[in-house]
Amino acid sequence: MKAVEFIQASVQGLHQTLIEDMKELTQEQLAWRPQPGANPIGAIFLHYIRTEDAFVQRMRGLPPLWDAVKWDEKSGIALPSFRLSPGEEEADMAASLPLAESLVYARQVMDSTRTFMETLDDDKLDVVPDPDNPGGPSRSISGLSSWATAGGTWGRSNTSRASRVCPRLSDQ
Repeated sequence: MKAVEFIQASVQGLHQTLIEDMKELTQEQLAWRPQPGANPIGAIFLHYIRTEDAFVQRMRGLPPLWDAVKWDEKSGIALPSFRLSPGEEEADMAASLPLAESLVYARQVMDSTRTFMETLDDDKLDVVPDPDNPGGPSRSISGLSSWATAGGTWGRSNTSRASRVCPRLSDQ
């Protein structure tokens, strides 16, 4: 198996895990906070997908799909441009996006990622980053294998905690 094939398979596995983990959650679970100041799982999921969107579209030389397709207008949720640490109000807005809409956006991003990855070959993974443009596309492509094989920042614990603990809230 070549490096690009391995990365493609890793990303496909990550995408399948994300969809499987999210598809059965309720809006209550998406909005639940384990403690004050913690982000709800719906916000974490949308943050992850928006990060992948921005990362991949940057490598393609395109604006993120969130902006290009006007997801803020479609959803009625005007999230600011990508930020590493969203505020509590922004996290609440992200978590309020209905799961069906979040999954549609996620699948669009995943399709775009797959399409982009089909254009890669092993030689492109060896491109040395341009020191005059350290955030440019060549740096992003050289870092793609690390992101893909590490599973992004997603872990099964993100959704399993919400699905185990949140239902108990209704018993209180």
